[in-house]
Amino acid sequence: MDRRVVIEEKTVSRDSWNHPTESWSTLATVWAQKVDKSASEGGELNQVVARNTTEWTIRYLSTLKADMRIVYGGNYYYVTGIIEIGRKEGQRVVTVLRDNDN
Repeated sequence: MDRRVVIEEKTVSRDSWNHPTESWSTLATVWAQKVDKSASEGGELNQVVARNTTEWTIRYLSTLKADMRIVYGGNYYYVTGIIEIGRKEGQRVVTVLRDNDN
């Protein structure tokens, strides 16, 4: 595990008009191993979209959920799956790289 990554979760707060506002906040900063699995192109809303799949191996984190993201090198990797390794020894986190932070 040679990469320092930030795991973020989506949070909802209220603005001055009491409207809900979504943002991302840091859940944890952890060491991880990065393995790029695949890259492909597909169509989405009449646009060609690149899809890069990356697997991260981290120590077990009980609060990790599939609606989070990993930030590394200025890029946002959105979690699509979590696989437990052993009996809570670690986790393999499957992510998809996105161009923006939406």
